Amino acid sequence: MTQYLKSLYLCICLLGGFISCQTNESITQDEEIQTIMEGISNQAGQEKNPYLTAGDKTYIIGTQDGNFPDLGGHTPGEMGGVWNHLIKLLDGFWVKMTDNIRNSGRFL
Repeated sequence: MTQYLKSLYLCICLLGGFISCQTNESITQDEEIQTIMEGISNQAGQEKNPYLTAGDKTYIIGTQDGNFPDLGGHTPGEMGGVWNHLIKLLDGFWVKMTDNIRNSGRFL
């Protein structure tokens, strides 16, 4: 009998936990994505806008077209690139994609 009561108590607690986690808001996934993406655009002509990609240890400062121009506020011309604060690791990087069949290559 006590095993039955323990199981019943566990089920009631789990059910109560699931019910309490529900919210009254009925936001669909599309509405949530729309809220997150608000203000972000993909209009042409914004390739030169700077961006920052931050991680736990390093960050990258460049422009949206993939370049690393000489950006800088407090250190003019030295802020673009790959950083591990206080050390600038790279001024930038380039990728070369090749097609061995056609014997062609292109730098990106």
